[in-house]
Order: sequence, then structure tokens, then C-alpha cells
Amino acid sequence: MSPKISAYLYNHCPVCSSDRSNPKNLLSHLKTQHQMVLPARKTGLNRPKDPAYDFVKDQADCQLDRYACPSCWSHFSEPHELEQHLKAHVDIQGDSNMGESNGHREAYEEYDEEAAISSDGRKGADENQRDAEYLEKSNELFNTLDELIAGFKKLLPYGYTNEKKSSK
Repeated sequence: MSPKISAYLYNHCPVCSSDRSNPKNLLSHLKTQHQMVLPARKTGLNRPKDPAYDFVKDQADCQLDRYACPSCWSHFSEPHELEQHLKAHVDIQGDSNMGESNGHREAYEEYDEEAAISSDGRKGADENQRDAEYLEKSNELFNTLDELIAGFKKLLPYGYTNEKKSSK
């Protein structure tokens, strides 16, 4: 197994090439300066471990620069790759500097009130659907993990346990 590469994640705006301090500030910048509304990541979740990269907080400690998506865990080696990726997330409210095609723009023209979060903070239908999909995928992953653990236990010698024996 090769060693992980230390990488610094930029919160970079591909429209005006400015950098922000964190994903939340980048989302706000994209919304206010470029009229691009992107979904935020679920709060309270840390970036998952990456098999190839060890993410560092200090740019001086990095071997490689990456450009992070503020809406999901994806990251890219070039700003134009991030720009292309953001098109999958963007919810256009009018024209965008990102060069969104007319075919895609039509899909965003209808506003679904049920899908929006109401002013009293209740979730809309789309967010409930995303939560249900997230929960389903989480359950699938946990089931797979349980199956892997059961498979590894079958490989262990009979009667083996990982509990420490107390010496009295």
C-alpha cells in the first residue's frame, strides 16, 4: 500500500477565482455574488477518510492542492473540474456565469413549494427524500460491514476471541 498524499483543500470559486475560508462561506459567496444556489452538506458530518489523501489544515504541510466541492465530499485537481462538477449541483435562479445550457436551465425554472424548506424550518419533500436515500445507503453500508465482519470471524481459529484474558 502506497503512503497517502497530504493534500490541502481550497474552497475556491471557479467563477471569479477567489478563495474562501470554508465551504459555508463559499456557498454564501456563490449565492450572493453569482446567483448560484447550491445545496449545503449535512451538518455535523466530517469529511470521510480518503484512501489516497491525508487532508491537512495548513497549506505549508501539503504535497498537493485540491479544489473541494462545498456541496459534497468531491475534490478535484483543477478549478475547471470543480466548475464542471458544480453544474450538477447548481439550482439556477436566473442566468449564471457558469454557462449552463438552455436544456438544463428549463429543469430549474419550475419552483416546487413543497420541495423548499418552509419559513418555520420544516423540511420539504425533496429534503425528506434525500434524507431517506441517505438513511437507506447508510443501512446498506452497515449491512455490508456486518457481512464482512461475519466473514472475517469465520476465518478466525475456532474459539478465538479478541477479548483480553484477565490474569488472577
